[in-house]
Parts: sequence; structure tokens; C-alpha cells
Amino acid sequence: PALPRAENFGYMVESFSELAPVLEQHSAKLVIEGWPGPGALCCTPEGYRAFFEQVPSPAMGINYDPSHLIRMRIDPLRFLREFGNRVYHVHGKDTMPLDENLYEYGAEQPATFAKPRPFSGMTWRYTIPGHGVARWTEIFQILQEFGYQGAVSIELEDANFHRDPDAEQLGILQGAQFLTGC
Repeated sequence: PALPRAENFGYMVESFSELAPVLEQHSAKLVIEGWPGPGALCCTPEGYRAFFEQVPSPAMGINYDPSHLIRMRIDPLRFLREFGNRVYHVHGKDTMPLDENLYEYGAEQPATFAKPRPFSGMTWRYTIPGHGVARWTEIFQILQEFGYQGAVSIELEDANFHRDPDAEQLGILQGAQFLTGC
């Protein structure tokens, strides 16, 4: 059986606390992506805050992916303002809330008959940057305020661009063009 989340969190803190000095010795960093899947212990402000309090090493950071925050209905700008000093990598991926589906199925009850599209839940879907609701210009402004100079990696999980290699390339190029204009 699965362990309680708080107990698993304790094991995570123990492991990462032992890893942190090795990372620091080699000037390396480890980033945690806040994907809200099963077993994810750091995907919300509560989880990250508790983690950084327990493991304050500057070697530990965040892979900032606003798409996951939007999907969870967490304000990605507020999150970035709180944790911007810990952002060591950024994913260029967006999310489109599906308001009609939210009305149809709600947020707490699984749909009875409908099935989600690939790279989607019932009330949201991942998109390339610019096709969702992330406010990228503001995201980049906040990142700049924190001195972020790292990469933005486009993570292509948009079902509209997963038909074939040409469509995938088009999705990456369109996402990059949009982000370049922000």
C-alpha cells in the first residue's frame, strides 16, 4: 500500500538532504518539476515551501512549468514571485482551461461518459506557448527581475501538433516564435 504523503515527503527530504552537499561540491543543481501526477510531492506552493524549508541548499531548485500550475488553478505569476529565486529552468508549455467541460463535468467528479484528449484532463488541455492562458510577457518580466538567464525548453504536449513529425516541428517553431515575441 502507498505510504501517507507526509511520510513520503520525509523520505524525500532525507534523500535530497544527503544529495545536496554533493551537488554543491560539484556546482551542480537539481530541479524539481511540479507535475501534479501520482506521488508528486512538490507541485504546489505548500510542497515547495516545505521542501525548501527542510532542504535549504541552493543546489535545489525548480523547473518552472506554468502549464501545471494553470491546470491546478494556481496563479503561475504569484508562484513565480514567491519562488523566482529558485527557478533554474523553464518549460515553454501552456494550458487552455476548458470552461465548457468544467461546467459539464465539474472539477471533483470524473466524467461518466466522456474521455479526455491526449495531453489533457477533462477541464484543461496542454498547448504550445501562446495557445493557452499563460501570460508569458509577465512571466519573462518576473524571471528577468530574478536574474534568470537560463533556457526555455519547449515541451511539446499539444495534441494538435502530435500527428506526425512535421506537425511536431511546426508546433515547436510556432511556440518558439511566440515566446521570442514576448
